[in-house]
Amino acid sequence: MTNLAQGRRNRSTSGVVALIGLPLDAHEELSATGLGIAPFEVAVDAGDLADLRPRAVVIAADVPDLAGQVSAAQRAAPDVPVYVSCDRIELGVLEPALAAGARGILPTRGNRDALPALLARRDHALERWRSVVAPGLIGDDESLRTAIQTVYDVCDTDVTVLITGESGTGKEVFARALHDGSLRREGPFVAVNCAAIPDQLVEAELFGHTRGAFSGAVESRKGRLQAADGGTLFLDEIGDMPLPVQAKLLRVLQEGRVTPVGSDQAIAVDVRIVAATHRDLAEMAEHEQFRSDLFYRLSVVDLCLPALRERKGDILTIALHFLRAFSERHGRQLAGFDESAIRALLAHGWPGNVRELANVVHRGVAVRRSGFITARDLQLDRRLASATPRAMAAVTPPLGVTVPPGVAAAAGATAAPAAAGTTSSGDGLNLRIALEALERSLIEQALERANGNRSEAAALLGLNRTTLVEKLRKRG
Repeated sequence: MTNLAQGRRNRSTSGVVALIGLPLDAHEELSATGLGIAPFEVAVDAGDLADLRPRAVVIAADVPDLAGQVSAAQRAAPDVPVYVSCDRIELGVLEPALAAGARGILPTRGNRDALPALLARRDHALERWRSVVAPGLIGDDESLRTAIQTVYDVCDTDVTVLITGESGTGKEVFARALHDGSLRREGPFVAVNCAAIPDQLVEAELFGHTRGAFSGAVESRKGRLQAADGGTLFLDEIGDMPLPVQAKLLRVLQEGRVTPVGSDQAIAVDVRIVAATHRDLAEMAEHEQFRSDLFYRLSVVDLCLPALRERKGDILTIALHFLRAFSERHGRQLAGFDESAIRALLAHGWPGNVRELANVVHRGVAVRRSGFITARDLQLDRRLASATPRAMAAVTPPLGVTVPPGVAAAAGATAAPAAAGTTSSGDGLNLRIALEALERSLIEQALERANGNRSEAAALLGLNRTTLVEKLRKRG
């Protein structure tokens, strides 16, 4: 089919998607979703495209002058999203297309669920706001756009917002968007991870303290609430905040005043609170593990972020974003992702969400110095995070490591006699010591392979750099 009349034969009540240069099996797959399609072999006239008024345009990555066709489609139908369809991701081809206005990347096959979710009802004013204020919110899936719509609706108010979602879904990115879109954007954005601060220090960290308020308080210090005066305070993992500190935070929300530890003088602060957690605060409140009055005060607006596995259509677009960022950081000249890498990325369940995807792509960039990243580089089939001790002996560990003999014995495998210090008295091994030995071996080999570069070693291990640094610090 090459002309407009033929394309319109497949029009349905759900709208038409213009397909340019896609193979026949891709047409059939999209037709099965209920979407009307208008296929074109190579290109479509701008006038015809404007008359067609499609819901979206999907252009194959291998058509001539891809970036030019994206630009032409944007001019002919400015409010219509344009996507690029590909079997492999080539930076040299896709970056110009994205710069020309393509909204994202789709696999040539496997769009049965992805494309319909991307084509849900759109708010074009929201899209324009997002491109200017919140470009870091990457993705186009309906579930993500619902969350972005909430940010758009409430960002210019001072209401408290509770962001919920699994770990790694991008809660701080959304908190930052709430701040950047608000009237407080010129003020400070202060982020605090409540889970990373020892319980005995949380109160002083948030509210500040006077000199001599406690042992080690050699001078007075402003807390994070005062540091955020005139701006936004983001309290990440607020479900880990101690109950006594919750009571004091509630008073700040009610009165807008902070009393530092060791002082009886209240200080006025003008702060917007945005909180986040991966825990169920309502259930915690029922079991008196979280103050119910604080929960209600925080959840004036609830913002629930989708897991990455629920927005499959965004995976390749996000992966390309990380590929560009990490390639630039490490000075790599990479071509993109090959077909095997794309299949691996789309098949993975992503329990660690966007953070896991970032680490996986970072690993691929670290180990591949040129050409295309492959599925082998990503090592998604070698993840040990959820492996049981018995499974550890059965899998091939990353980086070609040799599993310490003590660990193999703990996993029930036939092994050489355990190394000194890895066994405990009695019938078996001390599992904690055995796992520590495995971790130590992996870290040492990663550092050796990365020539001592901690960022690259962390990427090879699937860790944040700060996590690796902390592990090395504990080891001395």
